Amino acid sequence: MTIQDVLRHIESASTNDAELIDVREKDEFEAGHVPGSRNVPLMGVLLNPDNFFDKAKTYYLICESGGRSLCGAEHLHELGFQVINVLGGMEAYWNYIGKRSQA
Repeated sequence: MTIQDVLRHIESASTNDAELIDVREKDEFEAGHVPGSRNVPLMGVLLNPDNFFDKAKTYYLICESGGRSLCGAEHLHELGFQVINVLGGMEAYWNYIGKRSQA
């Protein structure tokens, strides 16, 4: 799913229904992230998913370019979680907000 679609869905959904999860490392997250996203580094996603996720919610996973989030999304999906990978990751987000600010 594209970053534009994810942002629209999260803005229109109840905060209890969907959440954007940034699977990058803490230092990457702190250097810049989508406002409102939660940081759960990929190792936490892979090793302790029940500590971070609820099967009743939908999660959108994002990383820098889409590789780590795809890995995490596939793993969570196999465990029965509702999860969608954000295509293009933060690179797509930075491009999107750059274009938005010029409009």
